[in-house]
Amino acid sequence: MRPPGLDSVMASQAVANTLTDTDVCNDIDYLNFTISTTPTAGTGCTPGPLGMASGVIQNCQISSSHYSLSGKGPTKGRLNDVTGWSPFVHNGQVRKERYFQVYFGNKMLVSKVQLQQTGSAKVTAMAVGHSNDGVAWVKYPENVMSPDPSLSDETLDIPSPQVARYIRLYITDQDNNGRAASLRFEFIGCQSSTDGPSGPCQAADPVPIGDFKMRSFLVAAGTVYVCDGTQGDKGIQQRCYSSTDGRTWMDLDSRVGAMVGYESDEPRVYAVSADGMHYMTSADGVVWETGVPDDVTEAKTKATFSSALEVPVDGNPDLDGTPKPAFTQANYAATSVGLKNFNSVTWDNVFNWSTCCP
Repeated sequence: MRPPGLDSVMASQAVANTLTDTDVCNDIDYLNFTISTTPTAGTGCTPGPLGMASGVIQNCQISSSHYSLSGKGPTKGRLNDVTGWSPFVHNGQVRKERYFQVYFGNKMLVSKVQLQQTGSAKVTAMAVGHSNDGVAWVKYPENVMSPDPSLSDETLDIPSPQVARYIRLYITDQDNNGRAASLRFEFIGCQSSTDGPSGPCQAADPVPIGDFKMRSFLVAAGTVYVCDGTQGDKGIQQRCYSSTDGRTWMDLDSRVGAMVGYESDEPRVYAVSADGMHYMTSADGVVWETGVPDDVTEAKTKATFSSALEVPVDGNPDLDGTPKPAFTQANYAATSVGLKNFNSVTWDNVFNWSTCCP
């Protein structure tokens, strides 16, 4: 057994107390939790910048929650970068799951964060998470910070610093949650171990399929399909729904995460998996199976194929107010509030982004 600390991960399984076939009728539950014995002081080193601005921290060590804005990914989140990192825009609780992450390799005690921010919205609240394996995360209630939205550059103290190989900054609130922020970071602290890997860039993160979109909708044969990022038990989770009347909604297979399009000749609906790595297809919109990329490519070439509409999550002002043609398909349209349905007289809101689910 490993000694307790940020890298302690334990699992539990139901155990039978008799020798019958019905003693265990539930699935195995895996519990990831951490017992931290990390000291918060007394390392004896002088804190300094850990390498975001200098490049000591390489691009492969920087990541974020899925779906940063185009051209403003996590590697743009270095201090003094011209562009900055911009997480997706969302008015719902899922916004609290957006994070910026750095893997240090060696264990570090990060005591301060230097934050530069521009953009249409400014961050007003952040939370800090720590991990030694990138799987089990510790978020102490006291580890929250409140940036001043009037400042473009400030240094924030982490209330309870922890020694860890990974750090996450959760962007939990902004002064305008309907617009995009632009953020740059430097981490200030001390190295507390030398046992990290010699090459922290050994494994590259998988790249989602290009058709993967965080928010999308599709109208096909009288059914509307809509997908969005939601707040799940393990952070951000893609979920999709369908409706034949815009009032009663049905959960789609949990493996489905984004709509791609509809080919009416076969007919068949195409989607991307919730993890963004695979195609999914369905003949009826209810039973889904893994799709073949070549089949999707071929379907897209047909005149009978109609593409799903991507709904921007960048705070695009064109989504405000009355539905625009660019975000309209059949009698449905997307706005900054949600999905609307035209009833021959007015547009009725039938799906709210902020509350996620029908």
